[in-house]
Amino acid sequence: MWVGGVVQRYDNKWGFRFKQETIIIAQITIEGAQATIHFISDDIDYWLNFGIAYVGSIIIETHET
Repeated sequence: MWVGGVVQRYDNKWGFRFKQETIIIAQITIEGAQATIHFISDDIDYWLNFGIAYVGSIIIETHET
């Protein structure tokens, strides 16, 4: 599974988070938007301009809003 959303700067050890109202969990994503947490952290400005990013993940729990 992939989890992603609009990348925004955030004060944590990675320097970013996914904007909460844009978070998406998907089985299939746009290949060009796939990244790793470290890859996004290393070039946050690129991903801020690109907009959305997805990281491979294991989904253990979801919460509906």
